[in-house]
Amino acid sequence: MKHLVLVDGNSLLFRAYHATANKEKPLLQNKKGVYTNALLAFIKMFEHILQQTKEYILVAFDTHHLTKRHQIYDDYKKGRPITPSELISQIPLIKQYLTLIGVKHHYQPEYEADDIIGTLAKKASKKNKKVFIYSSDQDLLQLVDANITVCLIKKGLKEIKCFDPQTLLEEYGLKEYQMIDYKALIGDPSDNIKGVVGIGPKTAQKLLQTYDNLNNLLICLDQIKPRLKEQIKNSEKDLKLSKILTTIEVEVPLPFEFNQTQMQACSYQKIKAFYEEMDFRRLKITKHAYFEKEVQGSKVVQNNKTNEYKQQTKNNFVYQTIKTNDDLNKIIKQIKHDQIWTCYFEFENNNTYIKTRSSLIGIGFAGRNQNDNFFIETNIALNNKLFENYLKDPLYQKNVFNSQKTQLFLKQQGKAIAGINFDLLSASYLLFPLESLEFIHILNKIDLLNNSQLTNLLEQIDNLEKSLSLKAFLLSQTKKNIINQLKLQKQLFLFQEIELPLASVLAQLEYEISLESYKEKTTHFTPKDILLSQKHYLLDPTLTKFLTNNNNSHLTAFPIITLKTLATLGNIHPIKDFFKFGNQNTQDQEKLTFFKVKVVQKNEKDKIDIDQKTIDPHQNIISQIAQELNIDFVSAKTLIDQYFTINSEILDYTNKLLTEFKQNQHLETLLKRKVFVDLTQIAENKNNHLFILWFFLQENILDLQKIAILQLFRNLKQNYKDKNLTDLFLNHNLNKKIDLVSQHCNPFLSIKINQLSI
Repeated sequence: MKHLVLVDGNSLLFRAYHATANKEKPLLQNKKGVYTNALLAFIKMFEHILQQTKEYILVAFDTHHLTKRHQIYDDYKKGRPITPSELISQIPLIKQYLTLIGVKHHYQPEYEADDIIGTLAKKASKKNKKVFIYSSDQDLLQLVDANITVCLIKKGLKEIKCFDPQTLLEEYGLKEYQMIDYKALIGDPSDNIKGVVGIGPKTAQKLLQTYDNLNNLLICLDQIKPRLKEQIKNSEKDLKLSKILTTIEVEVPLPFEFNQTQMQACSYQKIKAFYEEMDFRRLKITKHAYFEKEVQGSKVVQNNKTNEYKQQTKNNFVYQTIKTNDDLNKIIKQIKHDQIWTCYFEFENNNTYIKTRSSLIGIGFAGRNQNDNFFIETNIALNNKLFENYLKDPLYQKNVFNSQKTQLFLKQQGKAIAGINFDLLSASYLLFPLESLEFIHILNKIDLLNNSQLTNLLEQIDNLEKSLSLKAFLLSQTKKNIINQLKLQKQLFLFQEIELPLASVLAQLEYEISLESYKEKTTHFTPKDILLSQKHYLLDPTLTKFLTNNNNSHLTAFPIITLKTLATLGNIHPIKDFFKFGNQNTQDQEKLTFFKVKVVQKNEKDKIDIDQKTIDPHQNIISQIAQELNIDFVSAKTLIDQYFTINSEILDYTNKLLTEFKQNQHLETLLKRKVFVDLTQIAENKNNHLFILWFFLQENILDLQKIAILQLFRNLKQNYKDKNLTDLFLNHNLNKKIDLVSQHCNPFLSIKINQLSI
């Protein structure tokens, strides 16, 4: 590794846009009307950087979410002009261009591009590697050291001023470690960082040249001029905050190392096609990328410095087809307990309700070594005793795709699989909600995250045996990165402790429900009956799909803990007090009085039968409150009108949710599951804030319900071995009219959620 080049992507793309956004002329567009002015300028500017690159390069982008600095200071970057929509539409094109030329790009939730650059630069510098940083942001000057050079872009890339320690001293009269204190003193109006009022660059330089750092300056305040002393003392709080905000993070938990930023092999033809689509026909394709050659229809990389994925190309991917029991036995006997292999089961359709062996097309089987890739024919796999024992042995850990479907199929065949360590589908459900969860689409999302080309690799394969072997290989190779992404989004607990074990429970439920004798017991229930009756919702054969699909607005059958969840998440004191101190057996009027609601006299005709009401979001909320407080429908409606829509604590919490949604385009449950709200469906509802609040609470309850079901079935399995778990559930709980889910959720609320006892 000769040196590492790090580029501030946001700085470059904004400069590219504004350099070409002439008010007197229309912005450049292609024939389809797509804006391309920033893209074209970016490509031309980036070409100059590629000329200085020796193979290792990364472009860092800011996250579109709130960062840790926003958590410290609400007004961080407040007042910045809104990014033009014409530029926003070109950012994906710029990232697509980088991917096409094999340049790694990355953004990280909660961090800015500067933090990504700072982390990689300092790690490389500690290994005595030379680093060159390209940006127009002077904040990056604090990273300068003996190995790190910061190149500040002035005009396009024609004027670049590069700073090493000596140049920094000559230009600013300061050493590199003083640059953080320098920025803290002068502030940064573009980021809405105040600094010290009245102190500019020259005064800040003189102070640091005299006192070396901020700590010494604050100690020696009595030695400076009275007016300057007063300015610093009055701004001391802002000064300390300014230093925190301007300090670049150099310990970002990145999912890769600095030496994993190598340029990847790319396709000349794909870049050419992209240029043609953008109408860049006169633009020359860069000479500084690593191109693939076309040799008799197979791809051969010009250099051998590509990563492991790229080396598994169309002609040299090694796999074997297992056609005999002896061949399969040899492989199984070689597997050790500390080895995790991947079992990819390919089915003929997406329907999880599968019975026959013909539903299984084949199995891809991959180990840790690059050449341990196999295709196992269905008849061999399902009739081999050694393989059967391997699958059901929990001591042998396994990676799979779609754990629930795989387990259900094997149960239908009288077999089992245990020791599932990783399920790509369950992980993708968390990382890519609302996206298609087909294998090829998941692979495409992984490509976008990692700047890789795994999808192209798989699409080259037109042979079933090779395709399934390759899928197993790719699944095993992407596992580490997916786990890192779950860690970054703080979803690893949700994946390992809830989604992964829940797949086993749902497979068992669906298997038992599918039995003919069990079907006969439940035919008298209609889907609507099942959905709206809390006592019987587990009888529905669509239960497993219902439980694993988030963003479902019809959640009226969920456990009656909504108000407790609201009190917990929103810290709503009156509701807490009601469940702690209120007498829930009193009359409706007394309960309303507890919430300081004016009691309205009700006639008999005003009483509404809940079961006969039309299902809509607002009435669902009223119904649920009526059930939870054990009051009639009219009283619940009164409570909503006079309390839930005006209470300051509830409104503050709801506004917080709305702000979070507008900033991130999604909300996160307590367990970090992303949920999306379709605001267009409630645009005409005057109680929008009430709807989004209730929707979010139900999504949190969905997580709690999953935990409750897991706890229940673990208990049943432990105490009633060799029994039908679904029948046990009905007999022990529904027939006794026990509010089972609430029973198991309430301990979770008191233990897991802020240790609240309500």
